[in-house]
Amino acid sequence: MSYLDQLFSLENQTAVIIGGTGTLCGEMAQGIAQAGANTIIVGRSAEKVLTVSPPSRPQEAKPALSPPT
Repeated sequence: MSYLDQLFSLENQTAVIIGGTGTLCGEMAQGIAQAGANTIIVGRSAEKVLTVSPPSRPQEAKPALSPPT
């Protein structure tokens, strides 16, 4: 593991990304997942949650939907 990987590692951490089906937060979710965190993506559309799901572990993706407003 390199110095930067060690410095910015999110291994054994969990991140909840609210609004993670949008463009900006979707990209943040990808980066957080690549840093090693377990990501929970919250959005209004199950289909979008599954498309934003980090590609490293798509089989673990489970949609968490916020109630409609």
